[in-house]
Amino acid sequence: MNITEFEQRVIDQKPVESGHYDSEYFTGDWRAEGNNYNLETRRQIEAKNPSLIRDVFLPKKVLDLGCRGDRLCREQQATGDAAGV
Repeated sequence: MNITEFEQRVIDQKPVESGHYDSEYFTGDWRAEGNNYNLETRRQIEAKNPSLIRDVFLPKKVLDLGCRGDRLCREQQATGDAAGV
């Protein structure tokens, strides 16, 4: 996929009703390879993100908007100042 195709996919996205994100969405077994939203799984999948944020952007502080459960914030606080909304 090139950048033009990626941009078109972003533009083509349709709104999703909030009811789509129910407890089955976050805790169900429908994802491949045990990928779910529990803290340990997210830590394994997203473990590199706090370091990437720190190393690439060199932030003094991090604000994570829409941070369901503060997962990124918990990890980011270990490497710097972070808050979630």
